[in-house]
Amino acid sequence: MEQEQIRMVLNDLKALGMSEFSSHDFIKRFAANAEYEYIEMLWSKRNAEHPFQVVHSQMALELENSQKEEGLEFEKLTKGESINIFGNKDVVQYWRFI
Repeated sequence: MEQEQIRMVLNDLKALGMSEFSSHDFIKRFAANAEYEYIEMLWSKRNAEHPFQVVHSQMALELENSQKEEGLEFEKLTKGESINIFGNKDVVQYWRFI
């Protein structure tokens, strides 16, 4: 995932009026806006025991690492419950635009 894609998703979340978002929110918007890239990421982990979990963990880590990039103004909040793409509750990182 490239910085421009991260920026695109963050701008989309802002446009939706979200001042705070979860890693799941980010992943869902990325999948909606960059379907082919998302599919390629999953395909590259097709031999993993849990490919979605591996890809989503990588995406969350890239999101966390990108908060230091110029123009990407958001900060880490606490972890909390969120619904994943399969409709299951999980505990993930929450973020806030600054």
